[in-house]
Amino acid sequence: MTLLKPLLILLLLALMPACKYEPVSENNQVQSNNNSTSSIENSQNANSSAPLSRIEIAKCDGECTCDEIVSPYNDTGVTYAGDYPDTNLPQCDLQSGFNQDCTTGRDSVEGLSKLGFGSHGFDYTKINEQGRSLPNDADQWKCVLDNVTGLIWEVKSPEGSGLSQDSGFSYSWYSESFASYSSEDLGKCDSNCDTDSFIEKLNRKKLCGFDDWRLPNKIELQDLVNYSESQPSIDRQLFPNTKGGFYWTSNIDTDDKNSIWSVDFGNGRVAGGLSSEPRFIRAVRGKQNLYENNEVVSELESLISNRQAFANNQRCSQRVSFSAPSTRYLQDEKGHILDKQTGLIWKRCAAGLSGEECKEGSAERLDWQQAYEYVAKLNDEDTGANWRLPSIKELQANNELACEEPALNPFVFPNVPMGQVWSGTPHNKFEDSSYNYEYRNSIIFYSARTVKHFVHPVKSCAANTK
Repeated sequence: MTLLKPLLILLLLALMPACKYEPVSENNQVQSNNNSTSSIENSQNANSSAPLSRIEIAKCDGECTCDEIVSPYNDTGVTYAGDYPDTNLPQCDLQSGFNQDCTTGRDSVEGLSKLGFGSHGFDYTKINEQGRSLPNDADQWKCVLDNVTGLIWEVKSPEGSGLSQDSGFSYSWYSESFASYSSEDLGKCDSNCDTDSFIEKLNRKKLCGFDDWRLPNKIELQDLVNYSESQPSIDRQLFPNTKGGFYWTSNIDTDDKNSIWSVDFGNGRVAGGLSSEPRFIRAVRGKQNLYENNEVVSELESLISNRQAFANNQRCSQRVSFSAPSTRYLQDEKGHILDKQTGLIWKRCAAGLSGEECKEGSAERLDWQQAYEYVAKLNDEDTGANWRLPSIKELQANNELACEEPALNPFVFPNVPMGQVWSGTPHNKFEDSSYNYEYRNSIIFYSARTVKHFVHPVKSCAANTK
């Protein structure tokens, strides 16, 4: 490996939008951010005298299966395998010896039937100014329908066009619902350069015939990322003029004041950034995916004292609805967890941990090769189980938006290790690296495959062939 690559990664880390967390010590104890709104909120219910209570996860009748995925989402776009310790194999031909990202999901289906078109497993339809579908070879379109999720996305105008959707325009983040997190009119655009003002402009002009445009949530925006491409990481034939930078989501970073989640279309990172720092916008319309939860969360589940019995340092914001309540999950006779939203079945405990509360043993940190060997051993012990490393999108889809440390439901996944967990998604440009997900706070980044991270195996439910 040359010296240039490590220096470049250090530079990227330095430029990455800061999520202001104190470092984790060896015993996973952290100092609360004094400016954290959620810490103040939690101090009120953390002192509750209510008795601790386990939230029971409903059981499957035998093996957990699913008839359909409630919230369909796109695959990563990766059709190549990652080798260890470096390089990517040009095709997904199992030369690596393991069931990787490229062998699973829509990207792996030969002759995949599509309503429109798009690279790999993506399926899009061009939309005109009146909201009508266009043929695939149309040379002008204003919006794009994602035929997988049902969402409709804005298409940007060329940079320098001066039009209201100029791809070079940037915006600060502002929302009347979260005024204390907001920064008004600090971007660089034609006028009123913040997110709320831009969305209002789109709805006033009825872009593509619609007046219900909004900012996407974290999962929706990351779902557009094509991880087989960089600068920008998106299907360029459908989304021209995309900038290789950070785009705002609708989600506040619950643990940091003035911090908002954004997705980097340079290479698919996800991180928090100050609302005052200008970012790009890509508006969306349609039913919210995954975070639209209509199930009632019980008082016992919302009590922070209960949650901290299974996640010592978890903090949750009362200003954000729970995205991953216990009612979203089922448990089979072996203790594995079915997520009814995604159709994924997770090991309850991370590698190295066991027991009903995952307190037996100690969480193991493994390099990428060791992580795959661990999963292969699970499959040897349970023939036909098809355990694998989750893709980087599957890890994000399991996120508990209202909480951090961990950003998971602790009743479903108790004693979660604080740190990065490996995905099975290799980086397309830095061929010695793969993506990882931070269970502490849900940041997405990547690292060299020789680095040791935690492992949380997953498999598709029995109703899915991939």
